[in-house]
Amino acid sequence: MARRDRSHLTVSLFPFLSVLACVTGTLSFMISGMTAVALGDTEQLIELTEGGAKKTPRYVECRSEGLLIHPQGKLVPLEKLSKTPNAYVALLTQIAANSESQCLILLVRPDGIASYERSWKVAQEFGKNKKRPFDMGSDAIYAAGPIRFETAPDPAAATKAVDTQQGTSK
Repeated sequence: MARRDRSHLTVSLFPFLSVLACVTGTLSFMISGMTAVALGDTEQLIELTEGGAKKTPRYVECRSEGLLIHPQGKLVPLEKLSKTPNAYVALLTQIAANSESQCLILLVRPDGIASYERSWKVAQEFGKNKKRPFDMGSDAIYAAGPIRFETAPDPAAATKAVDTQQGTSK
């Protein structure tokens, strides 16, 4: 039985390496583009909806140095958080008085975990003591950059405007 001559059989890795080089180049391009976008604009946008939400959120930003109440811009230092009166307790009083129409949202920065935990406990104790619990929530935000609050366009008003331009009414 004769053996086959294997000297003319070769495997070429060129197609595999060219595909690998293309994928590596594409991933590098995507990563550099995402990094450029991330480093560009650090402003954070929070859209405020009108009419669609059942409750109006009251925003408090949790930072390392304390709480920043929006939109007034009042800073409550972490040391004064448990002492009354302060601007945070005044805000909690307003929210508790209007618990059917307002809620508390804590915006937490990565360095503001300690102020978040203390403010959450103060709010829970406040709700228990006043026997008027209110809705609370939290959301994580980026470490740097200002927060910009913007009123979102009302989708119902936009639909009505388009219908009016087309000559129909609802």
